[in-house]
Amino acid sequence: MSVITESAPKAPKRERKASKAGRWRALALLAVHVAIALHVAHWWATGSTVSPLEPSEGMEFSKRGVVNAGLIFFLVMIVTTAITGRFFCGWACHLIAVQDACTWLLKKLRIRPKPFRSKALMAVPMIAFVYMFLYPVFARLVLLGEHQHVEAWQLSQELTTEGFWDTFPAWPIAVLTLLIGGFGIVYFLGNKGFCTYMCPYGAIFGVVDRLAPFRIRVSNACEGCGHCTAACTSNVMVHAEVRDYGTVVDAGCMRCLDCVSVCPNDALSLSFGAPALWPKLRTDRRADAPKTPIKRWRPLRYSDYSLGEEALITAFYVAFFLTFRGLYTQIPFLFALAIAGIMAFLAIETVRLFRRSTHSLQSISLKRGGKLTGRGKAYVATMGLLLAFTAHSAVVRWNERTRDDAWNATGQVRYEFGQGAVRELTPEERRTAEDLRDSAGRVDHIALVSNWRNSERLAWGALLLGDSARYEQEMRLALKQSGGRASVHADYGQWLAAQGRAREAEAHLRLALEDQPGDELASRVLGLELARADRLAEAEGVFSDALGHHPDVALLWYGLASIRNLAGRPADAVPAFEAAVQLSPGYTEAWVDLAQTRYNLGQTDRSLADFRVAADQVPEHVELRIRVAWAALQAGRAPEARAFFEEASALAPSRPELADELQRLEAALLALEAAR
Repeated sequence: MSVITESAPKAPKRERKASKAGRWRALALLAVHVAIALHVAHWWATGSTVSPLEPSEGMEFSKRGVVNAGLIFFLVMIVTTAITGRFFCGWACHLIAVQDACTWLLKKLRIRPKPFRSKALMAVPMIAFVYMFLYPVFARLVLLGEHQHVEAWQLSQELTTEGFWDTFPAWPIAVLTLLIGGFGIVYFLGNKGFCTYMCPYGAIFGVVDRLAPFRIRVSNACEGCGHCTAACTSNVMVHAEVRDYGTVVDAGCMRCLDCVSVCPNDALSLSFGAPALWPKLRTDRRADAPKTPIKRWRPLRYSDYSLGEEALITAFYVAFFLTFRGLYTQIPFLFALAIAGIMAFLAIETVRLFRRSTHSLQSISLKRGGKLTGRGKAYVATMGLLLAFTAHSAVVRWNERTRDDAWNATGQVRYEFGQGAVRELTPEERRTAEDLRDSAGRVDHIALVSNWRNSERLAWGALLLGDSARYEQEMRLALKQSGGRASVHADYGQWLAAQGRAREAEAHLRLALEDQPGDELASRVLGLELARADRLAEAEGVFSDALGHHPDVALLWYGLASIRNLAGRPADAVPAFEAAVQLSPGYTEAWVDLAQTRYNLGQTDRSLADFRVAADQVPEHVELRIRVAWAALQAGRAPEARAFFEEASALAPSRPELADELQRLEAALLALEAAR
């Protein structure tokens, strides 16, 4: 129940009606969960279904340019919110259903938690929205610059999926999310606590809600009884807002219609009118209304804490979020926000407990007359355990971040070693590899939960430092811990292939494709292995199947084109090479092979144009210019041959071993020019 903090004019006392809208809303939310169950059942039955209708899926557009069902759904909800207000939140959000169900159960147990009111945390949802949906665009356009290569942003669509559950957490985390995001949030932060302090979707819905012409409005029949505010489960001060502005201006209003349903005079209605961009104060406010009207914007209204306490809440929130975000690679972003919110509340209440002589948490007395009660002692002991667990988690997370930084820094050398390269590491590469091995080893020793990702990183740290036996041991452990995860099978299979253990490699790669049909890495490595074994038809089938799942991956098109060339079908290879360079214009190797294939087919003009694209991408590449000059020379194109020869000659001083090749090329070029 909301706590009415605004004084209301005296009105005849009458019993508050039960909300009829609540029953209809419960049915609507139940129908939403039935639809979700049917969606999952369709995927189980057919192996493929519409991609998840989850707003977070829209991040794939920001990151990779992927249009999926989640993005379309999110955009539709934003547009409809700008017209009708936050109906989706109130009538169709599955997390609202969880919070409302928990509130109902707590009321049955006669538990009515007081809402948590903090101004500082009101900014979290918008920060989360910017991080999830806008920051990836900024990072790609500003921070990454030109370093995109094969993974360049490319507009594509994935309206259906076979990996429906890939972006959702494992079931233990899902259960914890429901418990913490449900009962935990509601008990400590109040009903709609997640919506108020964590939800990134609610942030943008709250902004566009200002544009919505359909709002809760009041007639002159209102007596100011306050039943509307008491019925509101979104903590909106309905009676004060309609008294001062004639309409509900709070962007937290989710159009649940409980206030409309319980009004004894039918003075409230959902009707069309002016939006709430900048609501005007009513000129006909009653004489007995407070002199100071309620503030227009919720973030400016309420706080149960002083400025110093708000600063502490912010510091606690950031610390807890950084500690739990991604812990053991299990805690997702939104779940970490929920944990941080609850822990920040408990932390500030603990500070108050030690500073005050009398203190209660919700309705539980923790301290009276300067002494802890029995429940207070239990609370302090529990908080001690929670803070000890948090401190341990912070140490684990610090080492995980060190490990992951080293993992990212070794990306190129890991790629080389995965391809079978054997070379000495540079001093910097060795230090990074040692950081990877040592930090992963520390996580392995102190972690409370074993984790396949840590075993994988520990394996690679060992391999880069020359311990291939430890690599195999840890990779097999990672396979066991992950339940045979496709990416681990593919990674291990690639290394086995590079070691010449073709039969073992094929077995692991096929297991990867069983778990994740069309997996990019497994498909590429298996296709190339089959090609080496002269099983070209099978290799082409592997690449074709992978492209059926990932038609926007340039490396797969390049692999398919290469197989077709090996099979003696250059004309069929050209369209595949073209697809590769269209998807990744900076893919120099694909441009070179496309140019050579066209040259072999007699398409000289287009071949030389493609060679020029490739040469321009690597301005210091002497051999490529010599190769193109010979191609132009053999085609009888003296001007083109001369241009590439001069470019190569200008670069030649840095490559003295190419002097003889350049002399032969110049002699042949002079002979052609003389003949013309």
